Amino acid sequence: MGDAVEVIRADGLAGLPHGFLGRRGGVSTGTIAGLNIGHGAEDDAAAVRDALERVAMANFASAQIGALSGGQQQRVFLARALVQEASVLLLDEPMTGVDQTTEQLIIGLLKELRDGGTTILQATHDLESAAEISDQLCFVNRRVVAYGPPAETFTPSILHATFGGELLIVQAGDHSHVHGGGHHGPAEQ
Repeated sequence: MGDAVEVIRADGLAGLPHGFLGRRGGVSTGTIAGLNIGHGAEDDAAAVRDALERVAMANFASAQIGALSGGQQQRVFLARALVQEASVLLLDEPMTGVDQTTEQLIIGLLKELRDGGTTILQATHDLESAAEISDQLCFVNRRVVAYGPPAETFTPSILHATFGGELLIVQAGDHSHVHGGGHHGPAEQ
């Protein structure tokens, strides 16, 4: 179980492994859509209930996945990773389609997992959450622009080299907010 690798994709169902939706395509409290995690049925059901509670989706346990909003689907995918107890999470734009409340919930869970020893690799354009969650950041624009801790890499010059254009960086205490800028503009030569 600890060797499992879980991929969570912002584009939803296209990125799910075959069989995720089970026979009926629902999120079931007994199997989280057909997922067999290898414990006894009671342990599986308890693990699924706990994971759905941790992502605030317990009330949607019997809902069809297609009936859920994008943010709700993201939370279900995260619950699936929690149930599998993966030691490595590969995240593709995990904050896409989520509201502020859900984003904070996901950030809190990812910090908890990180602090518990889970390795988290994510591709994202959400710079603020990446800096908040990550021990190391890798900025890429056709090449690696910078790699290192957020305190050393989340800087105006690195952000400009990565994203180009005009950036507004607002410092509020120990937190930065980044706005604007060209999306993947030309890298410094």
